[in-house]
Order: sequence, then structure tokens, then C-alpha cells
Amino acid sequence: MTARPSRDVRTAAWQQITCQWREEVRPDYELFTSELVIAEASAGDSDASLRRLASLDEIPELLIDEETEKLAAKLISDGGIPGSAEPDALHVAVAAVHSIDFCLLGIADILTMPLQNQC
Repeated sequence: MTARPSRDVRTAAWQQITCQWREEVRPDYELFTSELVIAEASAGDSDASLRRLASLDEIPELLIDEETEKLAAKLISDGGIPGSAEPDALHVAVAAVHSIDFCLLGIADILTMPLQNQC
């Protein structure tokens, strides 16, 4: 994990869970990232963004193409994902288009959701 430990109890708990997942579970999975994740990791404090980008350095990047963008739009227009969560729709669409089995979403609230390849 690249963030400094939080003083907020809830955030600190999520950080601890994330660290534990990375140590114990991550080696069991083949990880991928996307250009959207790279853009999100690049935002904010420059020192923190450098740490985030370094943690993604060895992870293969999945492309966001027209098919991915159309699926994200459909997920929103069909009501599967709220319009206010457009980046999440794009994350889910990237995972679905590339036949990824699980998508880890969120920085503060890591959410693991199995994806159906029938969107």
C-alpha cells in the first residue's frame, strides 16, 4: 500500500485490510490495470502519485477501446451503474471486455465483485 497510515479509524481499517489482501491473497491472482487506473493514480500529491504509479509498474495494462466505452455507457443507460459513477462503469467495462473474473474497485472502500460476461 502506498498511502500513509490514516488516523481515521474506518480508513485505517480499510488500509489494514488492503495490506493484508496484498500480502496474503494478491499472489494467488494475475493482476491487470488500465489507462484509467494509471490516470487516477497520477492525480493528487506528486510524491504519493509516484508511489502509486510505482506500485502499478509491473502490472500489465488493459486498453480502453470503443467497445469498452460503449459498454460503460450501456451500463449507465440501462441503470446497472449510476451516472454519477461513470469511472466505475468504465472500470467494470474494461474488466468485462477483457474477460477479467474479478474487479477491485475503489480506493477507500475496496469492493470485490464477480463480473458476468453477459453485459
